[in-house]
Amino acid sequence: MGKITCIQLRFNTVYYEYKQNMKNEGEKQMSNNYGKVIFKGKEFLLTSDASITGRQLQFCVNYNDAEIGENFQFEMSANAIDKDDKTFIVYWIFKDIKGEEGKEDLSDYDYDIVNNVEEA
Repeated sequence: MGKITCIQLRFNTVYYEYKQNMKNEGEKQMSNNYGKVIFKGKEFLLTSDASITGRQLQFCVNYNDAEIGENFQFEMSANAIDKDDKTFIVYWIFKDIKGEEGKEDLSDYDYDIVNNVEEA
């Protein structure tokens, strides 16, 4: 094996640090590919996909009560954490039209408008 020069050693050290940083950044991004939301000025990092809660909403027309072509509301929620790693549940209430005129996919809704956040 040949001698390792200072330049090669420095390159190997810098390259190793670069790879570690990229790995750490990749892990951070992979651990949060759900996004973030802001509610009442506080930022929450989503830690799960949003899913329909199935709760019957008061003062709203629920899916089962709506006729084809009528508006209805439904609630979705997702897990989240704040900057102190406290866990929360984020809630959204969406409006749609029952039947073929409605949105085709849950990703078509605006998740930037949060209705409530509760500590889990």
